[in-house]
Amino acid sequence: MNSDVYNENISDELLGCFVDNELDAEEHQIILQAQLKYPSIQKRVCEMRQLKQLVHLARPETGSSEKKIIPPSLCSMNKLYLAAAAIILILSGALFNSMYQYGEQNIAQKNHFAYTNPNLQTVMNASTTSEQTNIVIHINKKNTYNMDTILADIKNALQESRISNTPMRIEVVTSGPGLYLLGALKKHNLKTINKLYAQFGNVSFVVCQKTLNIFRDKTHQLNDIPAAMVLTASATDFIKLRQAQGWKYVPI
Repeated sequence: MNSDVYNENISDELLGCFVDNELDAEEHQIILQAQLKYPSIQKRVCEMRQLKQLVHLARPETGSSEKKIIPPSLCSMNKLYLAAAAIILILSGALFNSMYQYGEQNIAQKNHFAYTNPNLQTVMNASTTSEQTNIVIHINKKNTYNMDTILADIKNALQESRISNTPMRIEVVTSGPGLYLLGALKKHNLKTINKLYAQFGNVSFVVCQKTLNIFRDKTHQLNDIPAAMVLTASATDFIKLRQAQGWKYVPI
């Protein structure tokens, strides 16, 4: 693949390969960049991920056998109608209780994780299972939190989203003094970033190209960034775009 496909007219087949992790590293990066530039592509990818999950949940268990249904005789129809009505009433009550218990369980799960960053804690407490929550986390300060703490908060948010079945998308943007934290990345940090990226399909790591160039000139560090990270021309413009699209902004 070359950069000629880096536009809004990417085929469903190619996006399907992206969702199934069947692209090579270069192709994967191109699709990631296209998602950042075109919200329509990101929406299509999210829809494909949701469809894939629904198909997975809808698959019948192996080894199950179909049972032949024998229609009742006419003389037993009245009894069947009465029995069916009773079953419907019982199931309705059971369904109501199940939904109520699920709601209570979901609320309990929302309080299962604790976050070092209070802004992220507030956003996660307000997230619901009915609407997707989009979060842009902006690392733009030096030595406020170390990378272990930041990555632990991000991992907790992703796990909470998965456990509570809450639709969510997280983009972690690094710029300004925050790049000094990237310059201090240790091997286990890089491993964590790549693992989060591989394990969760709803997280991206974005680095400001402008700040990165300045940082490299001054420090001669970060000549290579982790494979899980992508570049954006301007972090400020990128964040303004996300906020205009209704994303929750969490500065760190």
